[in-house]
Amino acid sequence: MRESCLQQNVLVADLDPPRRARLVGACVSAFCMPRNPEVGRAIAACAAASPASVRAKELVESLEAYAVVESFVSAMGRRGRAVDVIADVACGHGLVGILLAYRFPRVAVVCCDLAERESYRAMVDAFRREGAKLDGWAAPLQNLEFVEGLLDGAAMRARLEGKRACVVALHACTEANGAAVDLAQSLGALWSLMPCCMRSDACAPAGCQLMCGRHDDSRHALLCGALAERHGAQLVAAID
Repeated sequence: MRESCLQQNVLVADLDPPRRARLVGACVSAFCMPRNPEVGRAIAACAAASPASVRAKELVESLEAYAVVESFVSAMGRRGRAVDVIADVACGHGLVGILLAYRFPRVAVVCCDLAERESYRAMVDAFRREGAKLDGWAAPLQNLEFVEGLLDGAAMRARLEGKRACVVALHACTEANGAAVDLAQSLGALWSLMPCCMRSDACAPAGCQLMCGRHDDSRHALLCGALAERHGAQLVAAID
């Protein structure tokens, strides 16, 4: 779309077979699970069975975000803050939550959005066909659940209260980022965000007027920095 931005509507299924294989293979090897080739097969199977479910840009971003969150959750576990439950809120297609559920099969993972999308169901079905399962499980992802409703509604709170939790939000809209962190902090939970395009200046410091254009990359970085400062983030990372 621009020099530093991928066109958001290109589907993995739109690519010719060699490019499709290169994209999925490179993503899984670089950002996901190099020793788990079934992850690549599951993503490819989802793209084949439900072509509208996997966009190239969302795939790259989701796998990079997964790699950061996985490293964070693993590191916190080594420091004595292992989690019982991960909530992927405003989850959309839910790939990050699905990957986390696959990576941490002993951890409950709850994906939440206002409605369950066809793309989410297609992703889950593909992983259950192609993925490995624990002994005693009928299929992979028995630790995964979907909740329809508000990210900070009663249904989500009931699943997180009293638990060692981590709240994850990928590409939540501007106001939803703050709601996700507020939910986590009210429960004493860990949290990780990848803010989307920040269409409004709601995350800017009070009384601050930004003189950046909406398509200026510095604007997004400034708003992410303001959001991180407001909520006391421990780590800020950038992806390509």
